[in-house]
Amino acid sequence: MTEHEWRAIWVDTLVKAGSDWESAVDALDLVYGDEPIDTTLDPIQAARDLIDESK
Repeated sequence: MTEHEWRAIWVDTLVKAGSDWESAVDALDLVYGDEPIDTTLDPIQAARDLIDESK
């Protein structure tokens, strides 16, 4: 999986959980910024972890 695909899945997971698209993209920038992402991690689980941490 490319980093672009990973980021898209991560954002899509937040949107499906109820976030608006713009806020999900902002969250991605806040959490990962311009740092390279380890694409071996599960993007869905990474997004769910963020959701759980924010509760």
